[in-house]
Amino acid sequence: MLAPGGCLVYSTCSINPGEDDGVASRLVAKHGARLEVLRVEAPGSEATELGCIVLPDRAGGRGPMYIFKARRLA
Repeated sequence: MLAPGGCLVYSTCSINPGEDDGVASRLVAKHGARLEVLRVEAPGSEATELGCIVLPDRAGGRGPMYIFKARRLA
């Protein structure tokens, strides 16, 4: 339902990989030919396979938070 050129941001407050990159990877597996995965950086974050995660012990008490972003191709 995402319009061509539109962006999707998927974010959780979980550190569970199944709820984070797991959900994003299923989206990419199903619709990857129509998506461009956009790298996300947040202060104090660490890169994951498809997004980034902010962990409280490494981000001055912020988090937890996972962020994934993708754009639909035309």
